[in-house]
Amino acid sequence: MTPLISVIMPVHNGIPFLAEAIRSILDQSFDDFEFVIIDDASTDESLEIAGSIADPRVVLVRNERQLGIARTLNRGLAEARGRLVARMDADDVADPHRFARQQEYLSRRSGPGVVGSNAVLIDRNGAEIGTERYPASARDIRRSILIHNPFAHGAVMLTRSLLDRHGVYDPAFLHNEDYDLWLRLDAAGTDMANVQESLFRRRIHDRNITVARQRELVAYRCRTLAHAVFRYYRNPLLAVHLVRPALAYLSRLGR
Repeated sequence: MTPLISVIMPVHNGIPFLAEAIRSILDQSFDDFEFVIIDDASTDESLEIAGSIADPRVVLVRNERQLGIARTLNRGLAEARGRLVARMDADDVADPHRFARQQEYLSRRSGPGVVGSNAVLIDRNGAEIGTERYPASARDIRRSILIHNPFAHGAVMLTRSLLDRHGVYDPAFLHNEDYDLWLRLDAAGTDMANVQESLFRRRIHDRNITVARQRELVAYRCRTLAHAVFRYYRNPLLAVHLVRPALAYLSRLGR
């Protein structure tokens, strides 16, 4: 029987957070899903941990060589059978009612859509250290998407038909593969929103790419935005939104 939701979780050296992330998915109150875990050539015990789970919903895939986040996500999508796709990261924790709330939201929409949520921030030990709020409505997202990424990637659920229609993750946009996708979908007029509940716990630690490589991320962001302005929106007037990240990059170069 085809599941409603395909959960896609890439893993590369997920110790010590992987087991908790997996358990938070398997303990969801809404259980009509398959859980596609793609090990991106881990060198720790991540593959063994994922492979030890005796749950028929788990589909385990291994990359023989490290492909990186975008290609690994796309490999997971190639395995996915669900009408809805949910993202999960190997160091975060999903609220038990995340899937129930998000699939309910999407089922009320008239067309394909994307829905994320707010987040509770936790440290490496699981202690709460803050919160993140994201723009709620499609209108709010359209107002802000050229200023900042409107979604926490690991909290997103979307209809599979959007990916079939507009394409999957583009590996050309290193560490911005999700932002590039949201910009592409927004330019196509997609209905996007964030549930104003904290349906997942995002872990902040020294291995997060957003912590370890801030200067590079700003450069990638400039490139991603420029591509969207001229290729997706096809509106050179929107190039004004490139000024802020360009100045941020120059500021970091001077430090």
